[in-house]
Amino acid sequence: MNKFLAVILFLVFPNDGYVEKFSYAEKSKLDWSDFRGEPDWNSDFDAVVITGITYQWSYGKDEGEIALDYKVDSFCYPSQSWAKIGQRTDYLLNHEQLHFDISELHARILRKRLKDYKPGKNIRRDLNKMYKLVERMRTNP
Repeated sequence: MNKFLAVILFLVFPNDGYVEKFSYAEKSKLDWSDFRGEPDWNSDFDAVVITGITYQWSYGKDEGEIALDYKVDSFCYPSQSWAKIGQRTDYLLNHEQLHFDISELHARILRKRLKDYKPGKNIRRDLNKMYKLVERMRTNP
């Protein structure tokens, strides 16, 4: 590939440092040990799982055609996820698991859209628009 462009979109956390995370591919089932953040005792919620999607892409020419290479992952961020003590039920864990599953579902939707995408003149704009649409679907069901 004679041109390289990589874009990584990720959640920005206030500490600007390393944030522990694991991908759905690494660990698809949550357990209470994945909720390491400090609970928000003023929240009406008993637990919160923080998840997100990242993608990277590059392109180049392969036999005169534009070839797109990409990687999409969904992640859980344990240090940002929390659960109130005394509220850690199987029902609540299953509910939080669904949030993680929904992020993976949207990662798969993005992978499918990237697979079907035919690169043109405005690759960066097209992929950014595609990501924003999938992310909007994920965060605003």
